[in-house]
Amino acid sequence: MALLEKLASYWRMAISPVKTFTDIAAHPPRPLKALAWMLLFRAPLLWASTALAYSWAAQIQQIFKEPQPMLFDAVDLLTGRAEEVFFELGSLPNLPPLGDLWLWMGIFALLWLIGLWMHNAVWDHLGLWILRGARPKPSFRFSAAAIAEAMGAASLASILRLIAMLPVLGLFALPLIGAAGAYFWVLRGTALSIFHDSPIWKGIVAILLHLLLAGLFYLALLVFSVIAVFLGIAMLDGSRLY
Repeated sequence: MALLEKLASYWRMAISPVKTFTDIAAHPPRPLKALAWMLLFRAPLLWASTALAYSWAAQIQQIFKEPQPMLFDAVDLLTGRAEEVFFELGSLPNLPPLGDLWLWMGIFALLWLIGLWMHNAVWDHLGLWILRGARPKPSFRFSAAAIAEAMGAASLASILRLIAMLPVLGLFALPLIGAAGAYFWVLRGTALSIFHDSPIWKGIVAILLHLLLAGLFYLALLVFSVIAVFLGIAMLDGSRLY
């Protein structure tokens, strides 16, 4: 019964986010409890979509090993060396059977979602703090709970992504995925602002700041890593001269 009640709560968050998040924020859940509910709904969906993607990859690999004449002729028309292309692709090692990877896919789904939740909570909270919309301490607890609840509601978008990977049905679901993704990003900002008793626009702008700040941080990290590698190579070459 509790499972159905939580699913109904996620549905209300999606169709009436302001009222629903306001009601929840009056008695905010513990972050780990909200995270557990989110994982319960989203981890199986991510698990299933990962398995479907893997199945498609295995089928594509088989097609490359035994290309149909139409595909062979098309590649030959584009590259002029279809035989070499398919020889190289066909010589790649076969993917392991899907049955051997079920456990690892489940672990991946859990770790990925936990990491995504932590990432969103940190950067969304930082964006709201910069906008002076975060509550006083322990304000991060409210952000972590709000993000977990919003990500749980985004299970509805995850269902669309899963349907999009199915034959035929995917053609109908695909146009909705982008719109649903954008909507649940805005919904996450709505939850963040309401849990902090802040104007909703600040929560939405905090999500955009998340993109900007995280992008700059990872770009700086990449540049630093490249410089460190080149400096390491230069120092190694210099030591060899002596």
